[in-house]
Amino acid sequence: MLARAGAVALLALASLLTTPHPADGQPADPVLVAAGDIAPDPFRPDLGGLDDMATAALIEGIGPDRVAPLGDNQYEYGRLYAFQHPEGYAASWGRQAIYDLSCPVAGNHEYLNTPGAHGFHTYFAGRLTACAAPGGRPDLGYYAYELGTWRVYALNSDCGRRGTSPACARDSAQVRWLQADLAANPHRCILAYWHHPRWAQSAFPDDTSVQYLWRALHQARADLVLVGHEHAYARLTAMTWDGRVAARGRGIRQLTVGTGGRSVKPFTKPPRVGTRYRDDQHFGVVKVSLREGSWAGAFHQTDGVVADQASASCW
Repeated sequence: MLARAGAVALLALASLLTTPHPADGQPADPVLVAAGDIAPDPFRPDLGGLDDMATAALIEGIGPDRVAPLGDNQYEYGRLYAFQHPEGYAASWGRQAIYDLSCPVAGNHEYLNTPGAHGFHTYFAGRLTACAAPGGRPDLGYYAYELGTWRVYALNSDCGRRGTSPACARDSAQVRWLQADLAANPHRCILAYWHHPRWAQSAFPDDTSVQYLWRALHQARADLVLVGHEHAYARLTAMTWDGRVAARGRGIRQLTVGTGGRSVKPFTKPPRVGTRYRDDQHFGVVKVSLREGSWAGAFHQTDGVVADQASASCW
């Protein structure tokens, strides 16, 4: 435990010393930091390292306005006692300064042998209530909020796989709510995040269960979708709802950020169509600055390298 705490302190100090600050009098663009697949099982240290401490230090150094844990936040089963364990999520991303900024989504491991993702919903109950704008179902893991001039959607992509998570079918309550909220809250710039990638790079197949979430967002001209699940980082160019590269950037860019600390795993497929960058060797977080009319993103590795940067106007 002392080693973990020492690592956090040193890494946080190094990050703070290198973090740029806005010029006096200039309002900073809101910043969202995200990653998924975070805390190893405190009862099974053989299953993963302790790099969630290093990614937590990155977050503290960046100093974001919002933190988006992208699911599979606590291995192996998302049990409440694992979240709260001094060697679990509580020790890293559960640190108060990070927890108080977090608007999380659940992944498959939150539901695995844990009906209704009970541990996730209990541990994050106060945050889900604080994050969610009126409407949505934070108690079921999907909701929306404002961040600067952007509308942000936190969605549940477990899609009824184990019978205790909300469905994602065309006529499901989650999809209907998303369509209605997009219509009622028109924004030029829209970001969404959930756990399972629509477009995969590894042994996982493209996830068709989230296709209607993606399609509703595409029809509303959303700009970014952040996901985890694959234990690596990958950035796609603007994609259409059916997986083609979008003409003139008129599509959604998917950033896969399953690099929160649990483990990294090699890609098992060649880069898919639309891939602009990918990394299966490093832990890290993505930092997204949500500007008025545009965004800028960067993948910050725990070794101090900013490995990938991209920006685009909202379409």
